[in-house]
Amino acid sequence: MIVRKFLRWGLLPLIVVGITACGGGSGGGEAEEEVVVLPTSCDSDPASIECQAGGSNEGGQTTDVVNLETIAIGATASGALAGGEAIIYRVPAGTEVILSALTGNPNLFLYSSEAVIEENLLCSANRPFAEDSCAAPDDVGDVYAHVFSREPSTYTIGVSADCSVGAVNQWVYRNMKDYYIYADRVPDVDPASYASPSELVRDLRFFELDPYTGVSDDAAGQQAFLEEGMTFGLGFTTRRDANNNPRVIFSYDDSPAGRAGIKRGDILVGLNNELWGEISNERFFQMLGTEDNPLPNSWQFIDGETGDPISVTLTQAQFRVNTVLHTGTYTNPSFDGRTGYIVFNEFLRISEAELDASINQILAAGATELILDLRYNPGGFTSIARKLASQIGGADLADNLLVRYEYNSKYTSQNFERNFVAESPVLNFDRVVVLTTGRTASSSELLINALSPYIDVVVMGQRTEGKAFISVANQYCGRSLSAMEAQGVNADGISVAGGIPPNCFAADDITRDFGGTADGIEGMLESALDYVVFGVCDAPVLIKQPTVFSSRLDVRPFTGAVEDSNPN
Repeated sequence: MIVRKFLRWGLLPLIVVGITACGGGSGGGEAEEEVVVLPTSCDSDPASIECQAGGSNEGGQTTDVVNLETIAIGATASGALAGGEAIIYRVPAGTEVILSALTGNPNLFLYSSEAVIEENLLCSANRPFAEDSCAAPDDVGDVYAHVFSREPSTYTIGVSADCSVGAVNQWVYRNMKDYYIYADRVPDVDPASYASPSELVRDLRFFELDPYTGVSDDAAGQQAFLEEGMTFGLGFTTRRDANNNPRVIFSYDDSPAGRAGIKRGDILVGLNNELWGEISNERFFQMLGTEDNPLPNSWQFIDGETGDPISVTLTQAQFRVNTVLHTGTYTNPSFDGRTGYIVFNEFLRISEAELDASINQILAAGATELILDLRYNPGGFTSIARKLASQIGGADLADNLLVRYEYNSKYTSQNFERNFVAESPVLNFDRVVVLTTGRTASSSELLINALSPYIDVVVMGQRTEGKAFISVANQYCGRSLSAMEAQGVNADGISVAGGIPPNCFAADDITRDFGGTADGIEGMLESALDYVVFGVCDAPVLIKQPTVFSSRLDVRPFTGAVEDSNPN
């Protein structure tokens, strides 16, 4: 049956644009855009958020309060600022600086100089919540903490060199009690009684709806991945097939595995001629080595297409991922149009150029339909989801509501909306078929949910993960807390909590590469192509109940609790 269907399809030249890693986001949370203050002249827009931190006084917007009091380690200082005022403190290098708002919304900026000079900015913390924190680097001389407020505010500022588990636990507890979306459900506990911040968070988060909030140790690594696509490892991911064989589900072009030719569908057999199933976790990590001392190993695979044995030597390394795994265009004798196909795997900053290249490619091939493959996409920057949704929907959707985000009752003033925008290149399609699995989450679900009120969105595959939240990682002592802080609903008031159910079921065919191999088109793609041309589902889903939220944040999702699955 698969071969017969394959013969119906003409395959235009496939353009492999790139390959990406799984597991981005912010420690499991959704990466909402964070405002980064780059102090510049205020004459063009003196009321803008960029005109902060004691910047230019043009337009009378900011006033520096000359202070330069030195705050010693373990000490605190208090103060009050009128709107538009900034005050400067000296703080020791190699410390954590904590700014607590008593009233108003003061913001914290660390510079290597008294003057506000962009290249001297060391850290900015300008969230609207009760506490901001910044790390003063230990490789600079004097560090100057600029406290700025656009409104009348009172504050305390302190300096700490205590990065013990107890200190980090206290920081986590304060944050969770403050801006966490389910802060009113956070239990009263003694943070000092917990052995680790991760253990503490597991008891604090409202697990029924939020299995995502967590603490990680590699804040810098997370940021490098989100912004630049940089990661470290071998560069391939496996999953067990129906016969319990560990198959590669994707590899990354510029990774050690990708450069060695390891691809989707290949079967992992062994490591250093030891059978894969007989290697313990401890032994495995000993073989790999560490990031500082990665060790070469001989890996044994079976080629998923030819059945031939493969033996390659792989050593962990740092590499840059790509976020588009595959791009192709398909024709069918029974269909006048052409169907574009994009496998998109992560909403990273680098995705913008990759998506533009893919869209231009399928437009040049005359595509009139789009199959968007998000089956392994765990999310990332919502700004990239907004861009792609706007490109798919076209100019007619510009300025229509994309998503509305709501914070907890303490911060309802921070609720905000995002609209579709005019983008280029643009597809301007009135239908999109989206391929999903239980690993489809966050920004992927945002894109599907945002488009659904406006165009025909056909979800094919399995129910998505159901991550309705956004977060921006807060950092302290090298730890990164990603607390879910707001939930989103679309123009129809529908949330993705509980997961987006498919219109048509389709199985993930991990035995074939994306697009297909010599013996047939990959199964999930084939099902989508059949839907585009013939309008049929191999297995229709008969019941589809949306999850609807009111404006109250404590309303339970109609379809039940969020599934307990790994957001990465």
